[in-house]
Amino acid sequence: DARGVGSNRMAGTGQARAERALADARQAARDAGVAASTELCHHADPRRVLVETARSSDLLVLGGHVHSRGEGLFLGSAAVYALHAATVPVLVARPVPAGRRLAERVMVAAAGVEGDRRAAQVAAALAVRGGGSLTFLHVDRPHGPDVHRHLAEAAADAIAITGTEPVDVSVKGHGPDALVVVADELEATLLVLGSRSLSGLRALASVSERVGARARCPVLVMRDQASADARFASRSSG
Repeated sequence: DARGVGSNRMAGTGQARAERALADARQAARDAGVAASTELCHHADPRRVLVETARSSDLLVLGGHVHSRGEGLFLGSAAVYALHAATVPVLVARPVPAGRRLAERVMVAAAGVEGDRRAAQVAAALAVRGGGSLTFLHVDRPHGPDVHRHLAEAAADAIAITGTEPVDVSVKGHGPDALVVVADELEATLLVLGSRSLSGLRALASVSERVGARARCPVLVMRDQASADARFASRSSG
């Protein structure tokens, strides 16, 4: 991460620190029994490089602090930028509650849109694979017939995968804030959301981006991209 020009040019991260981070990542992969490769890139804007490189992948995983979406974009948070710009599913990795597994208490934030089905399918597959539970969170507000249909289809997909009906929790209050509060109260270990892949000014209303930036638990945001979603869902359940 190089910043500035001429005599003011300086490394924001530094090569030695970057190499140590990659070495730690390789060791963590070995400890988990996972084959891994690493690559060190040099660029003035690492966020864009990560997002562009991830276009050929099934999933982009980044660490993330808890802050507002606007603050994250202003400060240059790679995780919040990825939530805004990535074309593949994004996992914002945060610590789970002490002593719990990542897939122990999986929750789906359902908005009553078509993207809920992909989120429900992947969440259910992860819960089954991790021996965890699945909970549906949805904001309690007036719904039209399409919203009810999307919610019902997502629930049906989850039942087909898990073999049991997921717990359904109605969330009262302003959408993103209420979802974050309830997920925290219920000690979610992973929160999964669909995404309509909004851009420009429309993206300012994106629930997935705001929840991804503010939640205290890990957040997985699925993208409205059939090929990437299908590959990730298949690998999650395989």
